[in-house]
Amino acid sequence: MRQMFAVFLAILLANASIAQPAFQSSKEMVLKIPAGSPVEVRLTDNTKLRGRLGNVSDTGFELQAVKNGKVDTVQVAFDQLTSIKNTGKESFGHSLGKGFLIGGIVVGAIFLVSVIFVAATGGITN
Repeated sequence: MRQMFAVFLAILLANASIAQPAFQSSKEMVLKIPAGSPVEVRLTDNTKLRGRLGNVSDTGFELQAVKNGKVDTVQVAFDQLTSIKNTGKESFGHSLGKGFLIGGIVVGAIFLVSVIFVAATGGITN
């Protein structure tokens, strides 16, 4: 019983580690976001900037923010970037799809654990 449970947990952990995205460079993170999208940027000095993603070059990107009624463009180098987050809203359908996917995975995992537990204890007896 313990060996089966240990193998099951090892498989779950292996699948979870495979599902994790690999480390991404700053440039890869920026290139995944469409130009003109509202973003929140955190820099290596813990500065947080908000604005719209502008042009992307080999060394960095532009961040366009409104300050005092004027559009101000800030150049951000990739080596200054800690994180970037697209703050644009997801569609309702996209969020609903994610919810169903997560719910299905949870229900499937509970079912699988239940089947393994019943099989390991010798089945259902009256």
